[in-house]
Amino acid sequence: CPACGADGGQSVGAPATGFPCDAGPEFPFQPEYGVIACQVCGLYYKSVVPSAETLQRYYSDLDSTPFSGDWDFPTDRETLRLLRGLPSGSRVLDYGCSTGRLLERLGSAYVRSGVEVNAAAASIAAGKGITIIDHTAVESGTSGDFDAILLTDVFEHLEKPQDLLARLAARLAPGGRLIMVTGLVDGVRDRALLAENWYFRGYGHLHMASERHLDWLGKRHGLTTEARVRCCHYRRDWAETAKQELQRVSYWAARASARSAAARAVSRLPGLSRARRWSNIPSMTQVQDHVVASMVKHA
Repeated sequence: CPACGADGGQSVGAPATGFPCDAGPEFPFQPEYGVIACQVCGLYYKSVVPSAETLQRYYSDLDSTPFSGDWDFPTDRETLRLLRGLPSGSRVLDYGCSTGRLLERLGSAYVRSGVEVNAAAASIAAGKGITIIDHTAVESGTSGDFDAILLTDVFEHLEKPQDLLARLAARLAPGGRLIMVTGLVDGVRDRALLAENWYFRGYGHLHMASERHLDWLGKRHGLTTEARVRCCHYRRDWAETAKQELQRVSYWAARASARSAAARAVSRLPGLSRARRWSNIPSMTQVQDHVVASMVKHA
């Protein structure tokens, strides 16, 4: 397990097919993988992941501009609601701030800092008034302590998540908050197809948290849960929700025996017969499969 180091996790569902990296053909192909549930800490992780060197190059070259706008993500709204409960002048660090989408919306009433490995994204964030600091300054303590540290859409990318979380928890001021935004396996509807879930189809997505894992994190790092909100990552759209649900039903029907009534019905429906050619369940991005978790450091 990449979190607690335990052996002997339990495989969940069937393996998923491999896929190419979304950054281009110069990156290695993600081979077939399964998902393993750690029986000790509750983390769900891929059985095969790219090398550390490949991932570092992937993040350094990644185009972050598609996510730099105000997309009104539900996870962003909930995170900002929590942050705005802090007093004016509070020190806030976004670890993996990308182009500064969140901190820009937070406003200049707070002391805003960010850590970002992608130079292009860091430059955009700096232009928004965000102080970019090196991760070594944070982890060594030379940057001082913070009233809030954000890990938004970062946890799932960490090769050894507990190493970083221990260092970040040490940099929280007494009563400070660690706010994590990440995928939540408890919100996945088709658990038997977990490896095919859209969240695991991301090249850099290495694992997925569970409610049990979040409880384990708090106990391990001396943090008390203040809030834990399940929500969609993307803005809800009822037309898109209906489309995705229809695709989901079609995929399950197509997986049935070719002699079954469900499979025959799918094959006759205009436009849905292609479900029999899909190798993975279509993306279900309109469900509450993310969590915004705020944990407070013990005084």
